[in-house]
Amino acid sequence: MLVPFVVFLDALVGRRLIAPGDGHTYYLPLEQSVADGWRHGALPTWDAGSFAGSPLLGIHQGAALHPAMLLHLLLPTTTAHDLALVTALAVAGAGTAALVRRLTGDAAAAAVSGCAFALCGFQFAHLGHVSIVATTAWLPWALWSADRLIERLDVRRVAGGAVVVGLAGLSGHGQMLAYILVATLAYTVVAVPARALPAAGARVATMVAGGLGLAAVQLVPVVAALGDSDRSRLSLDQATAYSHDPQSLLVTVFPFLYGNARPEGPVPSSYAGPWTLTELSAYVGGAALVAALVALPAVRRDRRLVALLVVAAGSALVALGDSTPAGSVVHAVPGLGQMRSWARYTIGVQLAVSGLAGVGVARVRMWGPPRHLRRWVLGVLAIAAVAAFLPALAPDRVDGRQLLWAVGLPAGAALVGVTLLWALGRWPLRRGLVLLLVLAVSIDAVGGFGWWYRWRSASPTPSEASALLAGEAEPPWGRVPDADGGVDRYLWAGDPLAALPHSPRVASASGASSVTGMDPLAPAAYLEVTGTDYLGRVEDPDALLGSSSHLLDLLRVTVVARPADGRVERTVRAPALPEAFLVGRTRQVSRAEAVRAATGRDHLDPHAEAVVEGACRTCPDRGTSGPAGRAGTVRRNGSSADVTVTAERPALLVISEAWSRGWSATVDGEPAPVVRADGVVQGIPVPAGRSVVTLTYRPPGLRLGTWISAATAASLLLGLLVDGRRRQRQPSSQSRASRPESVSGTPVHSG
Repeated sequence: MLVPFVVFLDALVGRRLIAPGDGHTYYLPLEQSVADGWRHGALPTWDAGSFAGSPLLGIHQGAALHPAMLLHLLLPTTTAHDLALVTALAVAGAGTAALVRRLTGDAAAAAVSGCAFALCGFQFAHLGHVSIVATTAWLPWALWSADRLIERLDVRRVAGGAVVVGLAGLSGHGQMLAYILVATLAYTVVAVPARALPAAGARVATMVAGGLGLAAVQLVPVVAALGDSDRSRLSLDQATAYSHDPQSLLVTVFPFLYGNARPEGPVPSSYAGPWTLTELSAYVGGAALVAALVALPAVRRDRRLVALLVVAAGSALVALGDSTPAGSVVHAVPGLGQMRSWARYTIGVQLAVSGLAGVGVARVRMWGPPRHLRRWVLGVLAIAAVAAFLPALAPDRVDGRQLLWAVGLPAGAALVGVTLLWALGRWPLRRGLVLLLVLAVSIDAVGGFGWWYRWRSASPTPSEASALLAGEAEPPWGRVPDADGGVDRYLWAGDPLAALPHSPRVASASGASSVTGMDPLAPAAYLEVTGTDYLGRVEDPDALLGSSSHLLDLLRVTVVARPADGRVERTVRAPALPEAFLVGRTRQVSRAEAVRAATGRDHLDPHAEAVVEGACRTCPDRGTSGPAGRAGTVRRNGSSADVTVTAERPALLVISEAWSRGWSATVDGEPAPVVRADGVVQGIPVPAGRSVVTLTYRPPGLRLGTWISAATAASLLLGLLVDGRRRQRQPSSQSRASRPESVSGTPVHSG
């Protein structure tokens, strides 16, 4: 499936970058941070530059263990990013083509479907969300794998399907992975007759379990991080934000009906519809939609097509969020209910329409133009007339000439599709007609939406992005001052959007450290004490900036910046605390008390004592308050650090790094606890005298996930080995696979 490589050729040769929005403010710097970790010879598990230190492997979207990360080790970040993204689109198209080839036996039909899905509106709208595109690329492959296992048990098919699910799990987006699993199981349940469902369902379930097992090394740490994040609890309103409503569904047929995100293309008016067009886009194209309508009569003869429609209908229902009672039901499901932006589930609708478009092409090539051609044409025209009238019901639509473009482009593509389908029915072996239909579907998808949506105008050039990641472009807060005492961090106290493209992720990739960050799985406890959110907004200024708050000193903030009257107000400060120091006394407190103490609402002198949460048997809770010795320079190396201390008496070593589950410590080689000190940073009890303290971060769940992945891989390899030997002992005639039946039960043209 080479069409995506043609569409994005100028990016692949280095003239353009495909990174609109989050693409260059979140994903590019995240990919560079992960690649830098690998270049240092270690699994990238910890990000010292965001949220004063936070998990890196556990946030998932960095896709640290995905094979595409190899590109970042071999190529410049911008080149690797574009190549991985376009390859994901090609994988999506190839998977759809393979699925439709299996359903129809028609290569031409497969090509039409592959182009329709690879270039659909969802893919273009989410070009700035690399992990979403990379994960959903495996949706058609998962259905293809399930369909093969429904046919019969084969160890190679189980292993191949497990690899598909495993790659989806490593691609970086848990929400879309969950969707793929649900869609695959739903497809299986509907596609298989009741009497055969237990056996077929067990085969598909084994495939899914094997895939999750292969990806467990990534997924188990993600689940652990999710439990510590703000996403572990979302209200119904929060979960269903960025969902469709009945009115917004019009953009699935008329993508620019409410305007465009940027002033470009035939409809330059600013978008005035619900939420954002990025999340709601689901345009497949008028030509593909007409071809899909042709396939509908074939649905009743093939349970697999019924299954595709059920997946599409269920996806559309859930995508409506709280507009229907189904929203409350889904929200109550553990895991699924804690995911946002349900409009993304229309990816299932777009796959179904793309797949049925291929089935329609195969049906036309097989049987010629639909019987009762006049009725069929009149029916299509009637549907088109109703569809053309629907925009009049949208109060926030564009008007005038732009409305004509918004409605006319899809309608014109549908008319071209009708004409080509009729011609293809008359002359089914004309390869030129097949090529024209493939071109029509591709041009419709690209010209009707994709070419004009953000990625060309909202992406920096490769050189601009490289300069940004290298720290060559000065951020609005200026350079972070280098103060005595250790690590230096900055605080942007204004709207994070006002600082773009200088996001905390960009700063981290370029070597700066921030006390805020930008990640959906940001640690909830850290956000609570600092009064910030996962996007980097300061929601409670008193927590960080209050006159009695200790957080700026504990986190070693050397510059605070905020926009004021069209300029940036910049305050340079010298932290009152070094990066590492010793206190002679601790107080055991509750979490709420620790937060109040850190923010200055309760008494705390961090020079003399520390408050710790929970039991700590070796902490000096009966010691004498006050400084208790000297701590040397903290020597950091990725996810580990060490520091030499000289304590006058038993003390607590306090280190200016955000506490997180997964940190462990040794003092002169002996294990020591790492406690949360002063509500936010790390504390390690040390004895009197000179000691070397070594800290190491291992993501919670990493060891378990590694064992599960290793055991799963070994089991699959053993199964393949045994199966291979069994096949060698059998005559070749006994191992021939049966050819899947086409939508009509008879052979079709392959040219």
